[in-house]
Amino acid sequence: MSAQPKRRRLEVEQIGDVTVVNFIDRKILDEQNIQIIGE
Repeated sequence: MSAQPKRRRLEVEQIGDVTVVNFIDRKILDEQNIQIIGE
């Protein structure tokens, strides 16, 4: 069984001194995904 590739959940963009973070997923419902994003 092969491991699934990690999926990006955030899009990070640096604009001058500001870092803008956008969530790629429309809904973040399960605990595992919340934990991954928190890391």
